[in-house]
Amino acid sequence: MTAFLTNFFLRAYYSYKGLFLWLNWTAFISNVFIAPVVFVVIVTLTGRFAGQSDSANSYVIGMATYAIPVILSGGILQSFCYERTFGTLSLIYASRSNRWVTYWSKGLLHYPNALLAASTSLFFGWLLLDLDFSGLSWPALIVLLLVISFSCLCFCLFMGNFAIALREWILPAAIANGIVLITSGVVVPIDQLPGFLGEIGRVVPLTHGLSALRAAFEGASLGDVIDDIVYELVVGLSYLIAGGLLFSLLEANAKRTGTYESAI
Repeated sequence: MTAFLTNFFLRAYYSYKGLFLWLNWTAFISNVFIAPVVFVVIVTLTGRFAGQSDSANSYVIGMATYAIPVILSGGILQSFCYERTFGTLSLIYASRSNRWVTYWSKGLLHYPNALLAASTSLFFGWLLLDLDFSGLSWPALIVLLLVISFSCLCFCLFMGNFAIALREWILPAAIANGIVLITSGVVVPIDQLPGFLGEIGRVVPLTHGLSALRAAFEGASLGDVIDDIVYELVVGLSYLIAGGLLFSLLEANAKRTGTYESAI
C-alpha cells in the first residue's frame, strides 16, 4: 500500500509540475484568485442593475462555486493535452503502469486550487457584495465545497479525454464550462430552463451541490441537504468511472491503429 500511494503521489506531482503551464506566480494568482472574484462581481452587479438586488446572494454563491469547474478544467485539460503535445503520452501507453492510477492522479494537485478559488470568491463576495453569512451552516459549507470540488474534478478528468483526442484543451474546456454555466443553475434556476436543458442540468456536476449550498446559506443544516450531497457524489463518481473507461478506449484505439504519438 505504501508503494502504491508513493507511486500515485509521484505521478500526481510530476503531472502537475510538468504539464500545468499556469504554474508560475503571475498565471496562478490571476487564475486562482483574481479571475474568480472578477466573475462574481460582474455577474452580481449585472443582476443588481437589472433590478434583482434580492438575488445578490444567489448570484454570489453561484459564481463562487462556478469558479471550481473553471479552474479545474483549465488545469486538468492542459495536463491531458500537453501529455500528447510533449510526446509523453506514447511513453505512458508503452509502459506497464496502472492506467487508472495514471488517469486519477492527474487531478489530485488541482483539487486544492478549486477550494482556494471558491473560498476566495465567497470571501470577497462578503467583503465587496454583502454576502450574508449570518444564517450559514458552516459544517454544510465545508462538506459541500469538498464534494462539489470532487464532482467537478471527476467531470474535468472525463473531459480531459477530449483534450487528447482533439489535440488542444481550450475548446473542450470552453464546452465543459459552458455546459455547467448554462445548466447547473449558476445564474438561471434549472426549473426555469427549457425542458431538455433542465434535464441535462441534473446530470452535470455542481447542480445538486449548488442547490444545497444556497440552502445552507439560508440556515439548512448538513442533515437537511444530505440528499443533494449524495446526488452530487454519484454524479462525480459516474464521470470518474466513465472517464477512466474512455481513457482506456483511447489507448486501445491508439495501439490498434499504430498511432501512439497521436492517440486517435
